[in-house]
Amino acid sequence: MNKKHRKQNQQQAKRNPPQADSPTNSGTEVGPKLNADSSDKTAGESNRKEAVTLKSDWHRPLGIPITEWLVAFFTLVIMASSIVYTVYAKKQWRVMRQSNEINREALESVQRAFVTGRITGQVRTTNMDSTHAWEIDITLENSGTTPAIDTVTYYNSKAKTITEEPTEELFKGVDTAFSPAFTIAPKGTQELVPPVTGEDLILGRDFGNVIRESTNFIPQPNMFVWGWVVYRDVFPQTEQHLTEFCWRLRSVDLPASPVSPKNSDPVRFSWVGCKQHHCTDHDCKDYDTITAMVRDRK
Repeated sequence: MNKKHRKQNQQQAKRNPPQADSPTNSGTEVGPKLNADSSDKTAGESNRKEAVTLKSDWHRPLGIPITEWLVAFFTLVIMASSIVYTVYAKKQWRVMRQSNEINREALESVQRAFVTGRITGQVRTTNMDSTHAWEIDITLENSGTTPAIDTVTYYNSKAKTITEEPTEELFKGVDTAFSPAFTIAPKGTQELVPPVTGEDLILGRDFGNVIRESTNFIPQPNMFVWGWVVYRDVFPQTEQHLTEFCWRLRSVDLPASPVSPKNSDPVRFSWVGCKQHHCTDHDCKDYDTITAMVRDRK
């Protein structure tokens, strides 16, 4: 019987095995303790793994390879240096451009053509009717070291017919009286066809075949010679240049002894500048008007 009961008990025990969380004979719970130990062990292993991972991934901050971080850093450095260099280069370019402009202007001011006009003398002539007149010699001179090109001039003279300096309209002239364009060589001169004025208009009367000082000689202070010249220099992108000139006859000195009519050297004409129209380029108040007349004529 005992064997039989033991055998039944063993079979029942096999069918109903004890549960892990069931109380033991001592009244303690085994299941929760096992789970807590397992959790601590898992946390510790996780911490160790993270520590190992951090140690092993120091060259991959935020999961990005450190080489890419270095490439990004040096790219930013190159970008910043490029910006600084660009700003500096732009400022340097401006300074160089200003310097080149100053040098160009200095070169032009030294070497450009510069044309002026002057009276170089006077010559007595005999007309077909045996009366006499005076040619007033006017010479244009280029004092520059480069040629004056596209040169156009206008000039005139009046005696006794005007008592004051020429008006603006008279000074400017008309385009039909402008000269053809020509060139004046560096350091060269150009003699103009002299204007001719009757002796009676200049000296008050015609002295005939003998010129000598007379007690009734009264010089005429109202003779004027004036003109202008427009030209260009050879440098590109430069404006037209303008030179104006105007003279008034101040006095005439006649010889005390008779002089042959062909010999006019002893006769001295003294000229003074007019109050206006002794100027160059934009210092002339009619610069725009006269240069435009020359351009429109072409």
